[in-house]
Amino acid sequence: TAADAGAEKPAATPFLQAAAAAGCHPAAIVHVGDSIQNDLLGALRCGMRALLLTRDGLKRAPADEQARPPADDERWREVRTLEEAEQVLREWGEIS
Repeated sequence: TAADAGAEKPAATPFLQAAAAAGCHPAAIVHVGDSIQNDLLGALRCGMRALLLTRDGLKRAPADEQARPPADDERWREVRTLEEAEQVLREWGEIS
């Protein structure tokens, strides 16, 4: 967690420590989170791919929405359910 890493997301430390704990390069990780600034941008800056989870009823602050990066289906996708996340992971070849 960010608390375990001693740094708040979107700093690189929590993402890089997660990769180290998993024993793999950040490029091999798909981070799932619901914040554009803290989760999506933090993961992308570290070389991870990301899924932005946007469940029904989620209201993001305007500043978070303004930080949304350009669409990039190979590096990140927005999903509304965990089932949709699973479908994207299959498309990316992360699971079969």
